[in-house]
Amino acid sequence: MRQHQRLQLKTVLKERGDQPAMTTMPNLIPQLGIVYCEATFSAPTPLVRAGALATFIRPIVMPGLYAILSPDANWRPQAYRLLYVGQSESIYERVGPQHHKFDEWFRAASGPVYKAFYGMILSTEQERCAPETNIIESYNPPLNQARNSLVAAVFRAPAHRK
Repeated sequence: MRQHQRLQLKTVLKERGDQPAMTTMPNLIPQLGIVYCEATFSAPTPLVRAGALATFIRPIVMPGLYAILSPDANWRPQAYRLLYVGQSESIYERVGPQHHKFDEWFRAASGPVYKAFYGMILSTEQERCAPETNIIESYNPPLNQARNSLVAAVFRAPAHRK
């Protein structure tokens, strides 16, 4: 969505009296979703490596967060282990073979791989990064660890020599 369209829509929402909290996509069936740090993602659905249908369907553009999951009976409240979480201006397009960690998702899973989405309508990258960081810090997904370790190493203060 272009910036001027986003501003027009925000103005219309404000004139109607809608709250800013309406920038998140309502979860119509919360009991089927999966919650991470107060963000209710969609119900997990299987992620396939390839499919003929994918080449004919153009994904809907929706900003928000996406979660990559693997079934794990030891996790609660639902039996899915969080492998990776990310944010994107177009979450449905981002989760696919073009993702730089796509193959790692399948290697790290102890079985099939699932995806879940948390739509954040009209959100900016900064607004999406806050809950993404909160989820990463709270759940420590294994495939987000490498990024966190690299960032920490780059920004770590150099040791002082005597």
